[in-house]
Amino acid sequence: MVIQTIALFTTLLVAAGGSNWEPSSHHTYGLTQPMPRIPGTVRIATYNLLNFFDDDVNHEPALAPRDATTSYELSDIIGSNGKQIPHTSDARRKELAKVIQAVDADILLLQEVESKEVLAAFNDNELAELGCKYAYIASEDVGYYRGIEQSILSRFPISDIKTWPNANLDSINPEGIGWSDVPKNLSFQRSPLCATVTIPANSNLELKKDYKITFFVVHHKAGNNAGHREREGLQIVEYIKALEKNNPEMNIVVAGDFNAQSHYKSVRSTYLAIDMHDPMKHRASNIEYDPDAPLWKTHVSNRSIDFLLFNNNAHEEIVLNSGFILGTSSQQYDWRNSTPPQGIASDHFPVVMDIVPIEGGGDVAIAPAWPSKVVNESLALHKKNSNAKQSTKTTSKPKNANYKQTDALIISGIFDGPLKGGKPKLIELTALQDIPDLSMYSLARFVNGSDKGKNSFSLEPVTIKKGDAVFITSDIAPATEYFGFTPDYIYKSGVANNNGDDAISLYENGEMIDVFGVIGEDGSKTSWEYTDGWAYRKSGSTPSGNVFANDDWTVSGKDVNDNNLTNSEAGTPFPIQSFTTN
Repeated sequence: MVIQTIALFTTLLVAAGGSNWEPSSHHTYGLTQPMPRIPGTVRIATYNLLNFFDDDVNHEPALAPRDATTSYELSDIIGSNGKQIPHTSDARRKELAKVIQAVDADILLLQEVESKEVLAAFNDNELAELGCKYAYIASEDVGYYRGIEQSILSRFPISDIKTWPNANLDSINPEGIGWSDVPKNLSFQRSPLCATVTIPANSNLELKKDYKITFFVVHHKAGNNAGHREREGLQIVEYIKALEKNNPEMNIVVAGDFNAQSHYKSVRSTYLAIDMHDPMKHRASNIEYDPDAPLWKTHVSNRSIDFLLFNNNAHEEIVLNSGFILGTSSQQYDWRNSTPPQGIASDHFPVVMDIVPIEGGGDVAIAPAWPSKVVNESLALHKKNSNAKQSTKTTSKPKNANYKQTDALIISGIFDGPLKGGKPKLIELTALQDIPDLSMYSLARFVNGSDKGKNSFSLEPVTIKKGDAVFITSDIAPATEYFGFTPDYIYKSGVANNNGDDAISLYENGEMIDVFGVIGEDGSKTSWEYTDGWAYRKSGSTPSGNVFANDDWTVSGKDVNDNNLTNSEAGTPFPIQSFTTN
């Protein structure tokens, strides 16, 4: 062991791929600079590439078409030539290559890749041009109707590749309380990709024996589907247990996009419950509790939803404190109607960890502390750019005499949360028809029985479709944590800082078109009080103008949210995004 350790430390690896990395001016989360390579280690990273398709729609196997003229392999945006624009432009391919070069992972675990052929072309072109081409590639179809796969790029051989695209999850019957309901005939949204990477003896690391490590590359079901994610996690846990039973010394890592944070049941009651280790578990989720929280976020939505989880065996090879997230551009844009601006690579950021590829060898290497200059620069850019993202609008648009009222938007729900500070606080709006310009709508709050609205907030000039939900919250991070997903449209405003007894009004072109609560009445001890609870619109109802239609609402009652940590575990959960026009 001592001789091998000396050999490891006399072998120097290239630091950070030799890249000339420059942080984005739109940097908001993670570190602005990659941490240097540690001599004698292997670097592992996971990265969601965001719809990494080429511009060829001839996919094998064929994708399920939306209709006769469109393809899932192209974006919904129509170019000047009348055709769909590819998801991944040449510019974004180059940005992704720059990120991968900077991370300098020996084993790179990827999500949202079209195919092995598309990944190989990227490896042979953009990555090769930067001098970071990989020797081995794995990518398999995982049963998703859009065709995206889980993949691996590696500097070491890959073997024993397996997926379970047709696995039926109906036999997963979790014990205990708090599990979400699921429909029958459930399967993986995207099967995990399982593969083993072998770091051979006599490699550049001068190992005396091969080191093998098995990966489950995952991309769990997105959106408000906690039960689906929970069953997926429980099934993968069964696969892990079977491997460990057959080989108790096996090194296993689960990595990828979990679409859930570590305190959600789909992570903590599945992977963490069988002693999979999150080496970054010390990270805080809210800047209120830990000032370096933004440095650990893995997604532009201000969440940590991408993980590298190690079983007990692999955990012994981790270099403590070597983990980091490399931040890239978080510039906001209307992704439904616009292509990503110049400089954007993905909506996720790479998660990185170093290991020593010797059984139990993690403690022979020491990770340097993050440089203060990098930390301070990262936090300064977070403060600058996160503040820029928060809307500063405080007034609604004036009436336009020629404007024809549509009543196309409705207040569909209000929520007063149980967490610290009464968070999350939330207002849900639902589009009753397509809305070409959401900025014609605004909100106001009436506090403690006042008949004067305050915290007036105008929505952004974006286009939404019938059935789309729009959310306004006093703090985005607690809202996405509590509800378990990030909505397409979510805004931060003091108008949502309600206390369970405040009325809320909705305006179109300056005219009140809907209201919850009685303006001029303190809601305390009334039929519409929702303190530490919620109120939700009955499906099929319509905007009520400036008069509160009490019969159109279901009110949970006071204090029903007390002691809840997530909506999915609540005894009386908020029926978020369930309003329909019938």
